[in-house]
Amino acid sequence: MAYIDSHRERYGVEPICAVLCEHGVPIALSTYYAHKAAPVSAAVLEDAYLANALYTLWVENWGVYGARKLWKAARRAKLDVGRDQVARLMRDRRHPRCRTRPTHHRHHPIRGLRRPGTRTWSSEAGTPRRPRTSCGSRTSRTCGR
Repeated sequence: MAYIDSHRERYGVEPICAVLCEHGVPIALSTYYAHKAAPVSAAVLEDAYLANALYTLWVENWGVYGARKLWKAARRAKLDVGRDQVARLMRDRRHPRCRTRPTHHRHHPIRGLRRPGTRTWSSEAGTPRRPRTSCGSRTSRTCGR
């Protein structure tokens, strides 16, 4: 709909819909006009007001809060909003401080990986390996130099 709105002054709605139908995006003229005539829903309007209030709160806090801290600040400001709702509104508005992060670190490059040669215990249970000597050998107590 936004594409049609941005180009309708130059080309008109009917030719744009015809070209979109040729390229596999079928939009009927009646669908476009019905969408334009429909009023804004209460949920969308409430989200817009809430997003504006969250943005104001974010600016008041020097623009450094992410979704979690902004949610806590919103609760302190008596805004009845959920944590995930704050993150969704920030993400929908392409907020610079809202990044999606994994909840688990299964494939973290440092934690959780088993690299060969990093074991500190020998095959006998509970017996630590001998530390490496200056020449790199684990078997000899003295380097054979």
